Amino acid sequence: MATVPVTRISFLGSIILRWVLGNGDVGAVATMPGAGHDRSVHLYGTPGVGFGIVIEGSDEASMAPANLVTLRDPFNTALSYTTLPQLRTILDPCLHVRPRNTGGDGTTSVTVDIFTPGSRR
Repeated sequence: MATVPVTRISFLGSIILRWVLGNGDVGAVATMPGAGHDRSVHLYGTPGVGFGIVIEGSDEASMAPANLVTLRDPFNTALSYTTLPQLRTILDPCLHVRPRNTGGDGTTSVTVDIFTPGSRR
């Protein structure tokens, strides 16, 4: 189990936050760009046996929030995954976000991309 750093990717005026998680890894907490914009999460890769990932968030005024909760989609369903690939909208407009792998095996390698669109001019 490791804490995996986030990679910030600028793409056509938008931002993608990316983590690549193995078995039991936790993504480093990232501050969400573009407050108020729609966001989506895309998961893909090799899940492995017993795979599970949740997307967590927090509004704590800290760069190291301690009370992250599982985020939801617009249908009020927890952003919790056991199959791949997946692409869902994030309902909760939080300040911080991270993915957390809750299972898998030695073959698990899952990319988690959180997309925030650029300006809507």
